[in-house]
Amino acid sequence: CVAALPLLQSQGSGVAAPSEWETGEEVSSGLAAALFGTPPSENLWPVYRAALEEWKKKEPFLEVLRAGRQGEAAVLRDPEAKKFFQSDRSFSATKLETYTICAFKYFSAKVLNLKEPVEGREALEMGNILHHVLDEFYKEMAEKDRADLSFWEDKAKIRVRFLEKLKQCVAKSPFKHQPLYRQRIYWDSMAEVLDLFVEQEAEFRRARPLVPTHFELSFGDKASSPLDYLKIPSPRGEVRIEGKIDRVDLMPGGKEALVIDYKLSKRSEPLREKLAKGLELQLPIYILAMKRLLGVEVIGAELRFLKDAGKEGIYRKDYKE
Repeated sequence: CVAALPLLQSQGSGVAAPSEWETGEEVSSGLAAALFGTPPSENLWPVYRAALEEWKKKEPFLEVLRAGRQGEAAVLRDPEAKKFFQSDRSFSATKLETYTICAFKYFSAKVLNLKEPVEGREALEMGNILHHVLDEFYKEMAEKDRADLSFWEDKAKIRVRFLEKLKQCVAKSPFKHQPLYRQRIYWDSMAEVLDLFVEQEAEFRRARPLVPTHFELSFGDKASSPLDYLKIPSPRGEVRIEGKIDRVDLMPGGKEALVIDYKLSKRSEPLREKLAKGLELQLPIYILAMKRLLGVEVIGAELRFLKDAGKEGIYRKDYKE
């Protein structure tokens, strides 16, 4: 390649001489010009042959040549890298959404398992803690209390139980290593969110005949659930999806369900717009999983925004609160 560059320069290609290369970008540009630039003249072919005589024996270099000359897309062939993409892997709704939005983010976070420092993901950690608090609160609640509207009348007692759970969850979280003043900020923020949840849940319980029934309902995880994967056929083989539904409320009789997914904050883009663009996969996947794996009719699926006590959802036309 280097031997060929002087002739390319003489043909007016605008490529810098190798002696002028200082950065990796300049090296790459120069080699790319030598390999895939202006087609060489007859007198240039012998120079190409001599320059590439040794390199053409190296498989990685041949891969570059094949892709450049044939216009092929990049293909992953490294055996170690390919282990991350074995055909028996399963996917979750979150993984699929991440891949849909940004393939590189998926590769970094879900394949390489790269993590941000706590300082950059406080909201994520608070969301995880609040999920655990709500999950444990409902799982410990007696079944008769879940269906009893009067249970939510004693809000002060419920708040005390929530704060006890919050204290336990914070003690096991990454926040325990943070300075005390930061812990207090996180605590106050999460305690306020739980206060709002108590008010919202009491209101919903009065307006809806639904009974909270399933919490952190897993499917596709044989270690924690008897429910199988959600299996989607495709031309390239079966796609297996696993997941964990935050909460499922059932109508009296247990044949109809409302799927609930907790979010710490409201998103900037409305749910229906994301659905129209194919960027919201979680709720449709959960609806399909409930129908196929639990055999219940789904009357709706909604996002609960914990910070502002709001909600956004999709519902069956005949469902009315």
